[in-house]
Amino acid sequence: VAHQDCDVSDPTWFRAQKDRGKNGVPVPAVPPEDKGQPGYSQTEQRRFGEILEAGGLVDTFRAIHPALPPPDAGSASFSWRGSAHKTDIYYNRGMRVDYVCVS
Repeated sequence: VAHQDCDVSDPTWFRAQKDRGKNGVPVPAVPPEDKGQPGYSQTEQRRFGEILEAGGLVDTFRAIHPALPPPDAGSASFSWRGSAHKTDIYYNRGMRVDYVCVS
């Protein structure tokens, strides 16, 4: 899960992905809280936040590097990067999806 907007390279793009089907064809209506690239929907972000809170857990990376505007897609803070091919929809996209949490 990319917990916050600063955990993806382009929040607007990632949030819009579930509205698009294969080859950009629109998909049937998706509830607003479930829109977004898998791993970046509001529902997933909320649930991850609830897990952190319930367990008294701290995201160590975010504690050291407070939320800032999303970094460039080439940033080392992203643990997932899209394709290197310019024709791929994931070209130049990144997500921070690996966490080290402590209590």
